[in-house]
Parts: sequence; C-alpha cells; structure tokens
Amino acid sequence: MTRKFWKGAVLASAALLTVSGTAHAEDKCSNATLKGLYGFSLRGEFIGFFDADGNPHRIPNPDIVDAVFIQKFDGTGAFTRSDYVSSDGFKRPGLTDPTTGFDTGETGTYTVFPNCTGVMHITFPAPIASTIIDIRFVLTEGGHRLHGVVSHQEIAGPFTAEDGTTTCGPTPVCHMRAQESVVGEKFDVEGTRGQTRDW
Repeated sequence: MTRKFWKGAVLASAALLTVSGTAHAEDKCSNATLKGLYGFSLRGEFIGFFDADGNPHRIPNPDIVDAVFIQKFDGTGAFTRSDYVSSDGFKRPGLTDPTTGFDTGETGTYTVFPNCTGVMHITFPAPIASTIIDIRFVLTEGGHRLHGVVSHQEIAGPFTAEDGTTTCGPTPVCHMRAQESVVGEKFDVEGTRGQTRDW
C-alpha cells in the first residue's frame, strides 16, 4: 500500500510540475521583454497586391526585397528605427543620413503578448510617409532574438497585375502581397553583440 501511495504521489507531483511549467512558459513575456537595441535582417519579395475589394493579384515579375535595420525598443510599446532597403536591386527612397546612407526618422509601436508572440507597426516619414509595415513575431532566448514575418504592407506603388489592366497606387496606396521574413538579435548598450544574458 505504501509503495502504491508513493508511486501515485510521484506521478501527481510530476503532472503538477508539468502544468506549472506550461503555465509559466505561457506567461513570461510582456512589452518589457523587448527592450534595447536590436539589429535585424529582412528578405522576401512582393508577389502581388490586393485590389479595393480584397481580391489578390499577382504581378508579372515579383520584386525581391532585402533590408537591414536597427530598432531601439523602449520596453513600453514604442521604438525608433533606421534602415537600408534594397528592392529589385535599387535602394528604396527615404530620409537618408548622408554619413551612413541609412534612412532615418522611422518610428513604430509594438505589443508583446504573454505567450511571447507579438506584433509591431512601423511608420515612415516623407518621402515615403504612405508606407506602413506590420510584422508578426515570436521572441526566443528570453527576448534576445526575434523571428517574424510581414503580415501587412502598404506602399505607394504603382503596380500592374498579370492581367495587364488591374493596377494599384500611387493613390490610393498598394496593399501588397508580401512574402518577407525577419530575424533580429539584441545588442548590448555599446552597440556590440551582447555575450552575456541578463535572464
């Protein structure tokens, strides 16, 4: 009887620890988890756009997009950003710093959910103030790494669909069919890659 009792107690304890660990894992992130300076890379392509009724259209020659950027998160839901974006082999226009060649003056907001998923909303100054990008992401390594995909993007365009008649942009802007992935990593306060973890 004693042996059966202890076996049952051990199994119950293991189950409790599993449930407790799962609950902890699903309740460990917040906006404060994403704080400090991060370096990012983005790669993907514009494969088409959506018309005014939300119908998808492909473009004849998808534009390949590559970008690198830095974002500084404040830990409360806002960030500033600087980037360099190449689209189909050409640098995207922007408020360009004459020294670095990176575009500046970009800002945004973000929300991190308790399960360590999140969303960020990026806005841009002139001359591309019509551009908007939303990214859905997952945080790993205690918030030191971010993996994301572009979930919504608006740009001025213009683009013409494969049918040769359906167009979008520049007014109203194009709601793009964007297939882009993002990877980010946290840097320390001096701007070099952090070798230690504070979690």
